[in-house]
Amino acid sequence: MSFVYYLSKNVTVKNKKGKNVKQKYNFKTYYAP
Repeated sequence: MSFVYYLSKNVTVKNKKGKNVKQKYNFKTYYAP
């Protein structure tokens, strides 16, 4: 069986105007025991 963990992180990215915007991304992490 494989388990999937969703990790939420607040990532600061630059938009097209060059301003820093904090967005929340969900990262998939797979664990296969």
